[in-house]
Amino acid sequence: MKKLLTLIIATTLFSCNNPMSKVYTEDGFMLDLVEIRESEGDETSEKLATYVVQQAMKSAFNKDAVNMLGGKTYQELLTQADDLAAEMKAKE
Repeated sequence: MKKLLTLIIATTLFSCNNPMSKVYTEDGFMLDLVEIRESEGDETSEKLATYVVQQAMKSAFNKDAVNMLGGKTYQELLTQADDLAAEMKAKE
C-alpha cells in the first residue's frame, strides 16, 4: 500500500511540473520546447525559439558577447524576449 501511495504522489508531482520553470540547456532545448508548446501554446514557444536562436547566433559570431541564455529559466528567457521586442518597437 505504501508503494502505491508513493507512486501516485511521485506521478502527481512530476506531471504538475511547469516547463517554463526549467533551466535552459542547449541539449534539452528541443524537448523542452515541445513541452512548452503543449502547455503554453504556439505563440509562446515560437517567441522563445526565435529569441534563443537570435542569442545563439549572436554569441556564435561574436566571441566577446555574453551568453544571455545560460543558467536562466524559460520564464526568464521569455521575459527577456518580450523586453527585446519592446525595445525594438520603441526604436522604430
